[in-house]
Amino acid sequence: ADALSWRGALWLATVGGAKSLGMGKTIGKLEVGFDFDALLVDADGRCGREQAPYEARELVGESEDGPVLQPMALLERFINLGDDRNIRSVFVQGRPVLSA
Repeated sequence: ADALSWRGALWLATVGGAKSLGMGKTIGKLEVGFDFDALLVDADGRCGREQAPYEARELVGESEDGPVLQPMALLERFINLGDDRNIRSVFVQGRPVLSA
């Protein structure tokens, strides 16, 4: 069997999960008319590690805080390596239910 990609895992956690619950018309997407259920993630690239290694394709520049990564690279890193330490806020039906 093929390994699950980070994009596949993201789909399962959003659109696929909503569809499997029979709620695909109200949750699972960031679109007008859908409930706003979301995580605010600290996307500094650490994702549960002291400092994860970077690949050249991920970099878009440097800041005083270190490397600046492509947005999709940050998302991939969070899906593959992130954990609860990266989550700053949780929103359910548009309301904040957790803030770190």
